[in-house]
Amino acid sequence: MTARTDKTLASFPRTFDLAPGKHASPEDGMCAMEVVAFLAGGPHTDHPRCACPIVSGYVLHINDNMPDDQRQRLLPYLPRLVDSVSEDHEQARHEYFAWQAVRVFAPAALRAQGYRRYARSLENAATLFRARDIGETIQHGVMAKEGDGELTPAHLAAHRAGSAAGAAMWFASQRNDFFRGASAITPYTECADAAAGAAFQAHRAGVTDIWDKAHWLSGRKTSPAHPVGMKTGRPMYADMYVSRTTSPGSAGNLGWQAERDSARPPIC
Repeated sequence: MTARTDKTLASFPRTFDLAPGKHASPEDGMCAMEVVAFLAGGPHTDHPRCACPIVSGYVLHINDNMPDDQRQRLLPYLPRLVDSVSEDHEQARHEYFAWQAVRVFAPAALRAQGYRRYARSLENAATLFRARDIGETIQHGVMAKEGDGELTPAHLAAHRAGSAAGAAMWFASQRNDFFRGASAITPYTECADAAAGAAFQAHRAGVTDIWDKAHWLSGRKTSPAHPVGMKTGRPMYADMYVSRTTSPGSAGNLGWQAERDSARPPIC
């Protein structure tokens, strides 16, 4: 548990703005996660130990890729990330970000580039197993249509969605491993990174409201601020598994799904 300090957002000057990238010191500027480290009273870093590494990965990516005016909207919600580490909830967070990539960000990018049928197929994926396969199929379909030139936002967003789904399943199967499935090939922030990456591809595709969707710290009841955020008292899984059940005997009905859905622990 991080030691409590008297540092709050009121400690910042009115002219303070979040900045992209990593900074040598607070005097040089701060990104979103460096602000979290400041609020926790820890050393200056963009990977504060007080914050969940999965949520931190998402915040770092959107902080660096958002337009400046959108980036500032993160600031009021950063105190929630202090003391957000919870190993018991990490798998739920992996899966939440995977579903964000699959059902929100990648479909937005696909739809913006005219692939409405592909967008619907991802949105309707009932399991992460199915979402991974659909993402791979979409990549091949987009490449077949657009040739071997530069990869488009639609292709890259579908790749991100498939990667997020596959990583979430992998982490679930490796929960008892010492490294919990993390490796140089699949970092532990893969699902969160992929969600943020898919959001950025939607932005590249011209989706004007994608950063509104990416602001999961907005505090709305249906936002992931509650399932992945801090001590709100709200059930962790309240918004994550709506219309995402798996029928018995289907390819994606892994044993851990039944165990996971029966547990449904409260947040911290």
